[in-house]
Amino acid sequence: MTDHLREHALGEVPVELQDEAISMATELGMKPLLERVLAKREILEA
Repeated sequence: MTDHLREHALGEVPVELQDEAISMATELGMKPLLERVLAKREILEA
């Protein structure tokens, strides 16, 4: 298994993408997007 696939299987890649989406939404003042990303993160962590 490649490193990228292993990271994806472990959930590390989606977390990195969420972090990036949170950062961008915050910088751009996109509150609805920020709320959606945070809600998805809570679901995945449950």
